[in-house]
Amino acid sequence: MIYCAHCGAQNPAEARFCYRCGKPIVPSPEAEPPPPFNSGPYQTTPQPSYAYSSSPMQTGYVLASPETARYHPLTEGIKWLPTDLQAQPREFYSYVNRDDRLVFARRAGFWKRFLAAGIDFLVLLLPLFVLSSLNYSWQSNGNTGVFRISSDEAANLDTANPLFSFLLLGMTLTYFFVFGLVSGQSVGKRAFHLRVMRLDGSKPDWLTAAVRYLAGYLLSANLVLLSLIVLVGSGLGFNTTISGLLGLLTFGWGFWWAGWDELKQGWHDKLARTLVVDTREYVEGVHFFKEPLG
Repeated sequence: MIYCAHCGAQNPAEARFCYRCGKPIVPSPEAEPPPPFNSGPYQTTPQPSYAYSSSPMQTGYVLASPETARYHPLTEGIKWLPTDLQAQPREFYSYVNRDDRLVFARRAGFWKRFLAAGIDFLVLLLPLFVLSSLNYSWQSNGNTGVFRISSDEAANLDTANPLFSFLLLGMTLTYFFVFGLVSGQSVGKRAFHLRVMRLDGSKPDWLTAAVRYLAGYLLSANLVLLSLIVLVGSGLGFNTTISGLLGLLTFGWGFWWAGWDELKQGWHDKLARTLVVDTREYVEGVHFFKEPLG
């Protein structure tokens, strides 16, 4: 038996975390129990530790089932798991954090991600509106405006402006890249308590963020196929607007993929090896405990 250096609770020799306070303990069978708290004028009564054969003083916790261990092999020997994890093991992703604790994170569903993207769109709406106004001024002012273009181009306000399109695309990708690199959460994801993480549980690093938010978003948006359809349609004599509408049918396939993928990953997630999960996680030593081997 070993004793926790933080609270003095008695633990089995195989325990990695104290069953009373949840803090990590160093296995040391030779360690002596802490001295009794009677050296001062105040007497402290030690709190009784939980019996290992019964569940802790919480409700909704059960012994890990073989079905859970099938999807999460590290749950072997774990008891008192939350019932929602036990009932839907596929909905969770498990990893070991930097403190060597087993963590379960719920995979984010499609509709949560969709609504979070809607909030991000609203955040981007103001700068998009400003850029649209500048683009309109560019095309409508002709030779008298700040951005000088020919009179023929000024007469046609529908003239495509490649620079404007690249500015919009660059601003959108930069927004997600910066927020993803800093915290793994855009404004929308933070509102819905979601985060992007690598498979080891950490937030994206530079390389992961570049792959996910730059190359991955372009892949999931399916811009290559969309552009190809527009070019072919225009070459066959279709109106540019009709070609664009046909191309929009292919837009965002990689984002929609998260709706029916078993791992709830979009194409950009699979490319960057990332997951979108709920920030509220179950942590070993806090929400569940390992069953003593003896």
